[in-house]
Amino acid sequence: MGTIALSAAILDLTETFNAQTGTSYTLVASDNGKTVTLSNAAAITLTVPAGLGAGFYCNLIQTGAGQVTIAADGVTLNSYGGALKIVGQHGSASLVATAANVFNVAGNLTT
Repeated sequence: MGTIALSAAILDLTETFNAQTGTSYTLVASDNGKTVTLSNAAAITLTVPAGLGAGFYCNLIQTGAGQVTIAADGVTLNSYGGALKIVGQHGSASLVATAANVFNVAGNLTT
């Protein structure tokens, strides 16, 4: 019979938020691991710039009426059916860099 080794680890589930209220926002390295909330009555453009690095990830929540469009700036954005707009208020999406400057976008999205 074999041996089972157990190790203890502390799992930090603390998530921080970055609340944005303008009509445009460009992600920054410090958004890694955060939830970015986007709230405005008018349409919002969220830009994903080059240089965030492989492994970057964040969650996006549209908290206002203005529809959020996710736009690329020197990066490749991959999503199911090419959908890059959050469907509406209280919709959400996740953004994960699967390689340098290559992101997967998934969630409540439309074209």
